[in-house]
Amino acid sequence: GFLEMVFGFLLQKHDSPVELFLKRKKEIQIKLGRFDSSFLVQNVFEVDGKGAALAGRVLRGTLKAGQRAYFDGFWGKIETIECFDKPLLEAEEGKSVAVTVSGFEKPVPRGAMLHLK
Repeated sequence: GFLEMVFGFLLQKHDSPVELFLKRKKEIQIKLGRFDSSFLVQNVFEVDGKGAALAGRVLRGTLKAGQRAYFDGFWGKIETIECFDKPLLEAEEGKSVAVTVSGFEKPVPRGAMLHLK
């Protein structure tokens, strides 16, 4: 009766948390496509006339001005890239830069990861 039902349920194969994560990751990749690069936001500054500047490091790929950026369900755009007050058109993996972004419906906090396409 009841015990057989409970033990039968417990003996069935269930997805582990890792398997569930990998399935969800695959669903997201299929939905959004693969990203070209990633940018870790290490600090956020307010800049007069430009709004928020995100300082951080390019973790993977190449960051380019005009590139589409994804964060927490929203798409935005990389407007400018600077390094030591010099404008750049792009920044390679490993480089620390400051960027300005537009189009996000909420502020991008410190510690956020921008995924770029």
